Amino acid sequence: MGGRIEPGPLPIHDLEQAHGALVREGGLESEAHRADVNDPVYLERMEMVNDLCSWLKRYLWRFTGMLPRNLQAYLDWYAYLFQTNQSRYRWDPTARVVRHILMADSTYRSLG
Repeated sequence: MGGRIEPGPLPIHDLEQAHGALVREGGLESEAHRADVNDPVYLERMEMVNDLCSWLKRYLWRFTGMLPRNLQAYLDWYAYLFQTNQSRYRWDPTARVVRHILMADSTYRSLG
């Protein structure tokens, strides 16, 4: 990941060797916690993280052969789809479409 992570963020991770290598390679400060699979509190807290990783893997596998330089665009699209799916339960479908149209940075002329 050399050069892909800007200085400043604090990665919080388990003690997997791959994570340590990433931290060393990037010259980052980090916070590591030992994973305890026998601790029910740990398992409960990690469930959402593991689910998100699983969703991302399934989403990205659809794009076989994607270029790593386009990864941010794929992740942005995933975040948009995730937020849209969440808003499905908060907005009436017609109101959701009108909201997206009003928030778009385009004009009728630019669409033609």
